[in-house]
Amino acid sequence: MTREATLVQCEGPRPSLNVIVIELWGQDANVDSDGNSNSPDDQLWTELTLENRAISGSRIDVDPVSELLLVLKVQADSEELRNRLVALLVRSSGGYVLT
Repeated sequence: MTREATLVQCEGPRPSLNVIVIELWGQDANVDSDGNSNSPDDQLWTELTLENRAISGSRIDVDPVSELLLVLKVQADSEELRNRLVALLVRSSGGYVLT
C-alpha cells in the first residue's frame, strides 16, 4: 500500500507525544509509539511512529527529510489522520507545509 506524504518545515519545537495522542485520539487512547524523543514531553523529536491499538488503520509515520532546516515527512494510513497531524505540527512549530 502506497501512502501519500506531506512535507512540513518546522520552525520551532514540535508538540509532545502526549499532546499528539490527545489531539488525535483522546486522553485514554492505547497507543504504541516509537521514535527518538527522550520522554513523552520532549518537543525536540524528529522521528515518530504512532499506532492506536484499538483502531485498525491508524498508523502514523514521521521521518526527517532534512535536519539542517527541519523538514518532516508525514505519512498516515488515512488522509484525515495525516491532515490532522500536519495541522498540529504547523500550529505548534510555527512551520508550514511545503508544496
